[in-house]
Amino acid sequence: MRAPKYSAAFTLIELMVTLTIVAILAAIAIPSFQTFFVSSRAQTQTANFVEALNYARSEAVRRAVNVELAANSGSNWHSGWVVRVPGSGTNLRVQPAFTGDATMTSMPSTIVFNNLGQLSGVNAGDSVTVRYCFATGNDNQERFVVINHVGHLRSGRQVCP
Repeated sequence: MRAPKYSAAFTLIELMVTLTIVAILAAIAIPSFQTFFVSSRAQTQTANFVEALNYARSEAVRRAVNVELAANSGSNWHSGWVVRVPGSGTNLRVQPAFTGDATMTSMPSTIVFNNLGQLSGVNAGDSVTVRYCFATGNDNQERFVVINHVGHLRSGRQVCP
C-alpha cells in the first residue's frame, strides 16, 4: 500500500481567507497611519521653525545687530520665511513653503531679535505666539511656539480653538 502524498502548497480557500484578514487589518490601520504622518509632519515643521528662531537669535548676538525672521507671505508662516539682517539685503537663511494644508500664523509677520538676543518691540512680560494648526482625522490639532520678551522659546500642542 502506498502512503498518501501531501502537497506543500496553499489551497485557494486558505489564500482567500488570508487575503481577507490582511485587507481587514489594513482598513483598520491606514487611518491611524495617516494621523501619524500628519502629526509627524507638523512636529518636523514646528521644529524647523524653532530652529530658525534659535538661529536668528544666535546670529543677532553673534553679529551684534538686529536680525529678523519674516514670513514670506503676510503673517502666514506656512508659506516659508527668511532670516535676514534688516536694511542690509542680506538673507542669512531661507525656508521654502511647507507642503500640506496646515496653517501657521502669528500676530506679527516679522520677529526681530536685538543684539542681546531679546525680542525687539515687545514689552517686558509680553510674548509672541506662533500657532500651527493641522487636521488629524476627527479634530484639529495645534502646535504652538511662544517666544517671551527675553527671547526664550517654549513649544507645545493642544486642540485648535
